[in-house]
Amino acid sequence: MNQRILILSAIFTAVAVAGWPAASGGPATDVVVFPDLTPAQASTALSASQRLVWDRQTGIAVAEVPAAWMSKLAATRLEDLGPVMGTQDFDAALRLYLPGYLNAPRDEAASAAPRYAVKAPAHLVKTASMVAELAKARASRNEDTTCLYEGFETDELPIWWEDGGNWWHYQYDNPNDTGDYFWLDDNCDAHSGQWEASATLGGTLGQYLSCNSNYASNTDSWMEYVPEITCASGVPEASLNFYLKVQSEPNYDLFYYLVSVDGTNYYGYSLSGDWSDQWYLNDPYDLRNWTGLGDLTQYPYFYLAFAFQSDNQINEGFGARVDDISISATSFSVAAQADTQSGLVPLTVHFTATPLGGQAPYTYAWDFGDGSPRSFDQNPVHTYTATGSYPVQVTAQDSTGAVSTGGLTVTVSVPTPPVIQSMAKKGNPFRIVVLGADFMQGIQVYINGKQWPNVKVKSSGKLVIAGGAGLKAAVPKGVPTLFLFKNPDTTTATYTFSW
Repeated sequence: MNQRILILSAIFTAVAVAGWPAASGGPATDVVVFPDLTPAQASTALSASQRLVWDRQTGIAVAEVPAAWMSKLAATRLEDLGPVMGTQDFDAALRLYLPGYLNAPRDEAASAAPRYAVKAPAHLVKTASMVAELAKARASRNEDTTCLYEGFETDELPIWWEDGGNWWHYQYDNPNDTGDYFWLDDNCDAHSGQWEASATLGGTLGQYLSCNSNYASNTDSWMEYVPEITCASGVPEASLNFYLKVQSEPNYDLFYYLVSVDGTNYYGYSLSGDWSDQWYLNDPYDLRNWTGLGDLTQYPYFYLAFAFQSDNQINEGFGARVDDISISATSFSVAAQADTQSGLVPLTVHFTATPLGGQAPYTYAWDFGDGSPRSFDQNPVHTYTATGSYPVQVTAQDSTGAVSTGGLTVTVSVPTPPVIQSMAKKGNPFRIVVLGADFMQGIQVYINGKQWPNVKVKSSGKLVIAGGAGLKAAVPKGVPTLFLFKNPDTTTATYTFSW
């Protein structure tokens, strides 16, 4: 099997920790194809996917996406995903849609930008000596942490462990080798403020690199948050959020973001290739569903680490940069849900408020966004009588006084009639192709007042009226024939056609 397939198809098994919950087998996933993924959309696709290969030249991307994320992709207008395939077909999708990726040789020049951007699950195991060193560091402070934020601004709190900060940075297990490069704060290209962290700019032997230098060979550079992170334990919601840039040889030189619950086995994801044209937001990643470990809120604590590894061949870019790292946890929250979020006026919507955490009883206040009186029911029903896009918000309070808000948007529109731009006869078998706009699934077509049964909607701008000899008899050559098109919302359009 091609080496790239081996990397992307690897399955990692979590290690159970005595007295802690067993690792999750992972959520159900779909394999989807983005026909033209743009950088503006890529942060959401990056966060949503378990595995991803993105051709930066053509825009085509193949991703393995948990089913729970599909609705979020649709909400960010990535609903036209192309084919949705079974989980077992990720490699098949690569062969079908990105054959050049599978057959590409290793890049021959470090000066050329990587063509592909890649994400894959990862599992790294530390040696016993490195586990012991970090354990000593943790014992020397004997502290845990609330949820963290790190922007790497040098005029704020200390960053690195040797300076009294909370981040341990080191060249993995080879602290005295030549080429000892490690993570360092620098002001090359910050997402916010003036400083970010770069994977290979530090060097204990004085071999510091400049901002735009290619990363060194044979690096295994780690940056780990030393205190135990306890703030996510037992909460209903917790997430990891950070900004990243990566430029490296795809699949060979890898940036990692990782979590461990035992200090030895680190689970997470690797990124490689070209993620360098902007700061990509790792959209708040749900810590209740971490690859290889499952729900991190069930553990008393976990560790967070970032790493960068390179081999001894091609060095393609600056490596990796991160900024504005944060972990947030919410002990009480409320989720706003609706049975529908779009439709035609008048639109009746059934809302539901679901509290997470906190202490009962709860109180609720709904603002429907249209200027109507608020509702204090947990699950109200509201009818919108005018078109528009309405921000809906529910505010909940538990018995201790903790307050949380949740929201969604409801869009109300008027029916849009179908538009017929052209009709053309096609042969073998006889059929009529209709081009236009606003065709809905379920549209009905009437020929001289009689409904025609064989209509296929290809898209909102194309439908096909089929029927062979029967259709040819109903639409005689040289005879103008009246067609009526009726959408399910009852809007209509007419067109006189002859051939």
